[in-house]
Amino acid sequence: NGEKAKSIVNRLNNMGIHNKSGAKFTVNSFAKIIRNTKYMGVVISDGQTYTNIVPAIVDEQTFTLCNKLMDTQRHKQKTVQGHSEYILSGKLFFGNCGTLMTAEDGTSHTGKVYRYYKCFNRKLHKEQCNKSNITKEKLEDFIKQYNDEAKNDGREDDVINYTDIVGIMMSSVSTIITAISSVLIAFVAISLVVSSIMIGIITYISVLERTKEIGVLRSIGASKKDISRVFNAETLIEGFVSGALGIVITLLLCIPANAIIKSVTDISNVAKMPVGGAVILVVISMILTTIAGLIPAKLAAKKDPVVALRTE
Repeated sequence: NGEKAKSIVNRLNNMGIHNKSGAKFTVNSFAKIIRNTKYMGVVISDGQTYTNIVPAIVDEQTFTLCNKLMDTQRHKQKTVQGHSEYILSGKLFFGNCGTLMTAEDGTSHTGKVYRYYKCFNRKLHKEQCNKSNITKEKLEDFIKQYNDEAKNDGREDDVINYTDIVGIMMSSVSTIITAISSVLIAFVAISLVVSSIMIGIITYISVLERTKEIGVLRSIGASKKDISRVFNAETLIEGFVSGALGIVITLLLCIPANAIIKSVTDISNVAKMPVGGAVILVVISMILTTIAGLIPAKLAAKKDPVVALRTE
């Protein structure tokens, strides 16, 4: 299912399953098992291949697929700063050892950058392959020349095409995530507008119910600005309390969410609330509620104190 080797190794170690020497599994020891041809009944000794010594416990198709997945996870397109990508990295194999070509670069004492493809086996072990490095430009130019000749000869089926499948998948996932985020932002914006309108209505109802109180305050010397400040302060406090309550609920929901995610993906602390984000959300809540209460507060300040005192 495409599970990363590191994740499988952690799962095996957590289950108490160890390697043949009794030690915990590592990514390297796990990779040796995946790449061991004996599991598909093939023994290689002194350059000779034998297929009738040990029984196969894994079919060739499964063995090849697992190795391709390992290579895909390990070999990524490499980029040298200021230069183009190694578009063939992880896509070509050396003919004499069957190992993937990997990107490599180096800088001479004069500062010139050399870019080339190297046998990954040789890069790791400094042996097992006597194939020398191939210059990046030379190899890519050769393939480009071959493609041009094939196109000119009308042999379209022989043209070599390479596709960054991982890049395409990541691009698709990013597009989907962006679309989902946009929809969620739209819903949040609508909910904020509706809640602001509701706060304005509730504040206006509060003004109507406290008309006599407004008249008393005006009769003892409170100015119009004082009346307006009373209702603005109330809406500001409402915004602070609602924002803080929302942050507390979010933090509580993060606990079961992280537990579920860890049980499914073995990844910890995915859902979390940054302190800065929490403060910004509370401030936004206070600003919105204050704006929503401005009109009702202004209407309260304009009430005639005599008429307000007569209100039952």
